[in-house]
Amino acid sequence: MIKLSPTTVFYTHAFWLDISFTIIFTINMIYQVEMAHLTPLQLVLVGTALEVSAFIFEIPTGVVADVLSRRLSVIIGIFITSVAMSIQAIPAFWPIMFGSALWGLGYTFTSGAHQAWITDEVGAENVGPVFIRAGQFGRAGGLVGIPISVALAGLGLQVPILTGAALILGLGIFLIGWMPEHGFTPTPREERETWTEMKTTLREGFSLVRRRPVLRDFMLIGLFVGLYSEGYDRLWTKHMLDNFTFPVLFSLTAVQWFGVIEFAMTGISIFSNEIARRKLDLKDMRKSVTALQWLYGLMV
Repeated sequence: MIKLSPTTVFYTHAFWLDISFTIIFTINMIYQVEMAHLTPLQLVLVGTALEVSAFIFEIPTGVVADVLSRRLSVIIGIFITSVAMSIQAIPAFWPIMFGSALWGLGYTFTSGAHQAWITDEVGAENVGPVFIRAGQFGRAGGLVGIPISVALAGLGLQVPILTGAALILGLGIFLIGWMPEHGFTPTPREERETWTEMKTTLREGFSLVRRRPVLRDFMLIGLFVGLYSEGYDRLWTKHMLDNFTFPVLFSLTAVQWFGVIEFAMTGISIFSNEIARRKLDLKDMRKSVTALQWLYGLMV
């Protein structure tokens, strides 16, 4: 079977995966609240299972991409993700939590491996524009996926999840047939990530933070952003469903309103990213810090 060019595969992967995830996650939290009847604590625990799994397996699964094949690692991760999403279509706490943890495992197979693969194939000096274009394809896939998700939810809240899982499975089959790999060379043993190396890096990092107050401030900012985001991401949908009455407009259902909200958020994100790309000079540290301060202020 003739392989496609690396950039074509990379762009297809970005569009295909984003449309699949958007079909799933536009209604996923509604499904967990309305159909699986998860409590606020259970909603947060599902997210915690994902984060803990990703942390634990990041180093072991990285060996596959470093030693055997970037392509193999990506494909394994895609198939595991498909299975994980399918399991989460069972409307009960333990299957959803297990599926979330399994997705964390699948994520670690693709995390970094996909970017390393395209870098190997096109060269580090050429990969920057490829990443930018892939991001555009991904956002386009997200916009397409939102109305599809809302339409499928009319047939049942599990339908978008199973559809997205099937699409991810199809992506894995596509990658088996058409994803090339010509630039890969195994990472030398001394350059591979290990638990010992991670502990050394953490120890040196904390030592540096103690000596540099500005780094301590950035660390605290990251901590509070992380604490806020997990709770917000997991609970805002339940809060809206329980405590907010959606306007009576065009006979829209709650699911359709969430689709409208998601579409608006994605559109604003695309617009904001384009403004930042054109106006913000990332080489100017003072302007970058000022922009971040305004953004965090707006978030509050």
